[in-house]
Amino acid sequence: MELPSIPPTIDHKPQGLDDFDNFAQTQPLIVDMPRSSISKTKGVRKGAKRMKGEDLEIMRKVSNSLDRIANAMEVDKVEKFITRLYAEVMTLSDHYTHSDLGEAFDYLISQNNLGYAFMAKDYSLRCHWMDRFLRQLKGDGGMR
Repeated sequence: MELPSIPPTIDHKPQGLDDFDNFAQTQPLIVDMPRSSISKTKGVRKGAKRMKGEDLEIMRKVSNSLDRIANAMEVDKVEKFITRLYAEVMTLSDHYTHSDLGEAFDYLISQNNLGYAFMAKDYSLRCHWMDRFLRQLKGDGGMR
């Protein structure tokens, strides 16, 4: 008897890296092969592929390593953003005091989206933003 020409599929639900440990501990990996009309067994079939304990441990180590790499990349991205934002704020030192620029920098860091918006602005818009920020800081209500 001839088997259908359907490729095998892996029976799985979408999982994130954080879900892998829970998934791997509770469910063995089973490859679902097309069955012929003769083979009608129920449950786990003989010869179904399961991941061994050693393989699961290797997968956990790889998953943990990838998590550490992703975290390190995120930290590096944040540090670069902070350094660049500081440099961009300090370009206004001709018009504002160092103390005022420091206050603005601290505020922009605490409001992440405003920091990105500030960096997207040209020089004159940054000056306008600083004027409004300083009015608000002094109680004139210039910022929204």
